[in-house]
Amino acid sequence: MPANSQQTGRFPLANNCITVQTFTVTAQPEVDWLRFEPSVVEIGPATSFDVQVTVNTAGYRKLGLYRSVLMLVCDTCAATAPPCLQEAREFPISLTIADAETAGELEPTSAPAVPRPIVTQPDPPRQTPQRFVPLIGGALLAAGSVGMFVALRGLLPGNGGNKSR
Repeated sequence: MPANSQQTGRFPLANNCITVQTFTVTAQPEVDWLRFEPSVVEIGPATSFDVQVTVNTAGYRKLGLYRSVLMLVCDTCAATAPPCLQEAREFPISLTIADAETAGELEPTSAPAVPRPIVTQPDPPRQTPQRFVPLIGGALLAAGSVGMFVALRGLLPGNGGNKSR
């Protein structure tokens, strides 16, 4: 884009959960040349939605490459029943300010995946890993052997046991 210009485009995103969710769209790190509308959106299950992305180079005089990341965070996913474990999504964004007369096209480099509901299952009960069972058994056996040795040593004459005078 040329310096001191502005361009707007649509960026498709998706709710992959099976329930209605609220999402926040931000830039990380925050940059003054990038804006999202809406920045918070409530969207139905397994539904795509568009966010308007505006790039504004007003005040930028230095030519070069600028980078940020569009972050899509589900604010309500973990709080729903059943919980949706949709992870935050990151979409790299770059801006090149060039000595040009007109701006290039503003469009996402890849479309998001087709929404698929995410169904979570409860975690299975935790079990002691099988590799620790022999270690625990060996430790108990060693402790018992040491205890038996100490007990026998105390009972045998001449080994610190009961001494008769």
